[in-house]
Amino acid sequence: MNMEQLAMFQNNHQETPEFAIKVARKLLDEQVLFFVSAGLSISWGYKPASDLARELLQKYHDEISKFRPGKSISGALSKLFGKLKKEEYNFNLAEVCEAVVGHEGERGPCLLAGGLLGFKYEQKSQRQPWVTLEEAIEDYQQDPACLGIPHLIIARLAKEGLIHELVTTNYDTLLELGFWATGMERVDENFDPPFASPWTECFITLPSKKDYLRSLPYRSIFRLHKIHGCADDLIKHYAKSCKHRNEECVIVDECGNLIRDRNFVITHKELLDWRSDNWAQALLEDRARNHFIVFIGFSGSDNVLHNSLRNIFREIQDCGNIQETNIRAVAIDPQDNTLLEAILRDAAGKASDPSKILCKIDGNYLTKYHPAYCTVPADAPCKLDLELVFRDIYAETIKMLLQRMVLTYGERVISEQKENGKRKKRVDPWLIIELKEELRKFIKEISLSKERNIDFLTWTLPGAVATSWLLSRTWTKEENDFRGMERYFREHYYVPLSYNPEITIALLRIYQLLQHCSIKIDQHVYIDYFRQGWIKIVKSNGQSVAVLPLVALKPDSIALYQNFRRKIPDELKTMFQSSSDIMIIEFKDNRTSRLSNVPVAPLSAGVQPVPRVETVPLSSIWEETQFLCKIIKKAFEENVWGAECG
Repeated sequence: MNMEQLAMFQNNHQETPEFAIKVARKLLDEQVLFFVSAGLSISWGYKPASDLARELLQKYHDEISKFRPGKSISGALSKLFGKLKKEEYNFNLAEVCEAVVGHEGERGPCLLAGGLLGFKYEQKSQRQPWVTLEEAIEDYQQDPACLGIPHLIIARLAKEGLIHELVTTNYDTLLELGFWATGMERVDENFDPPFASPWTECFITLPSKKDYLRSLPYRSIFRLHKIHGCADDLIKHYAKSCKHRNEECVIVDECGNLIRDRNFVITHKELLDWRSDNWAQALLEDRARNHFIVFIGFSGSDNVLHNSLRNIFREIQDCGNIQETNIRAVAIDPQDNTLLEAILRDAAGKASDPSKILCKIDGNYLTKYHPAYCTVPADAPCKLDLELVFRDIYAETIKMLLQRMVLTYGERVISEQKENGKRKKRVDPWLIIELKEELRKFIKEISLSKERNIDFLTWTLPGAVATSWLLSRTWTKEENDFRGMERYFREHYYVPLSYNPEITIALLRIYQLLQHCSIKIDQHVYIDYFRQGWIKIVKSNGQSVAVLPLVALKPDSIALYQNFRRKIPDELKTMFQSSSDIMIIEFKDNRTSRLSNVPVAPLSAGVQPVPRVETVPLSSIWEETQFLCKIIKKAFEENVWGAECG
């Protein structure tokens, strides 16, 4: 980052979006349900319904022409075929599917799922973008960027215990991949969680009435309701059931009864019959009455969903005073939509303008709220808008959560950590009050109008909490086995901040001191925040130090710790090479550390350095503020990597 970019960061005084504040408060104070529809998947390789309808109709037209030339075509289908030449025409997916089903009779739904959508094919390349969760995980392991920030944020909120279930009309597996990436495991059909955990570590996909009813007793498992069906479920079912007499001709598949025992809603008739499908109807009506709903990418064009939601929201508004607090839903959508706004109007009552609770992701969110953002892809402004919206929601939620944690747990954490090892000392209550106020002030001053502060709340603090928690555990023999440890090494593994007040509050204090001490060293210093807890302190002369603070590490984590120190993310390589020093500051109950014996690798061509370790008593963060100044100043002066660091 150059000085011009730094000036942009410092001069960005846009207010935190009111939309993000509203959703954050609801997440902390009420039951919230995310209702996810196609708009969330479009930016990650899935086509809009109109494009999917055109492609599906074109495939069906080609197959009819190739395998059954001269066969009579029904009037409705013939009209649709005639519109294929009109590139600007927007097809309705349900209408197209209804016409094909009417032409094919009983084999219609099977043909649509197995052939035209590609669920029947064994090879992943033949049915892209539809993939199973296992295939999605393989893609993620090769390129973690294939997973979007919105899916990760939703998974994080689930692990924090702020949401307990989600409803989606999408078939894809992006949400499941988000849960997996943060360390959650999918529960099998026997509802047998693979391991016990003090917070939500398991999720289950519920694509049918049978699965929904069987899941009701298991409240500790996050429930992903897929009310229109699931690609993973359909692909696996086809793999077991389909036998193709002719690989190219999808019309003669021997699976006419396949869809009857799977939930797959796609035709107009099936959408209308949804009202008689009691499990989905009861689910949505119950959640809409007792949850605050966040619509994501939902157009409101589904007639049955549209009417059901409007009736429920009207019923709620008729039962109470029409006030601002009576708002029962908000929406994130790319454009103006009269059908969606009608739903929001009923959800808001007469006291609020629906436009205030509709967050548009049309490319303007970035310029309005994040003008200092460094990288703006011209080809995907709506995708970036969507990611920024979710970052804002998460950052605002975590900021409020931290304030409540300091208020609730601050006194206990400070008093316990001030007791230095075995030497018990009487803690001054007035000092604790003063320290709590310092922390609360620090949190309050974290302005989300600056990108670096959002990075701190989104990546840096959660990363340091997760790493500290991993390295402070006493690992059992079973957990040290690779299969038991695998989820802890995932790129986006997440540990709830709310479950770790001791670690979270201590790290918050340390980052506060690092900021304070850095300014003492150089008035023009600035701090850049990165993933996994790393920060980069840069002086006005260009010198920099990379620092990672970790709390309460245990000696029996040496093997895990060594592996962590050598696993430097690619995105941090440039930062490390340009730094005067790269170090981990570990805060323990005493100064004895077996972890610091891990040798430091010198910087050489093509090899990344292993950070050195500074060990500091944990109690010192509440007693003095000079020790960090000395460590940081020493790091700048020693210039460990010498002239080679450039």
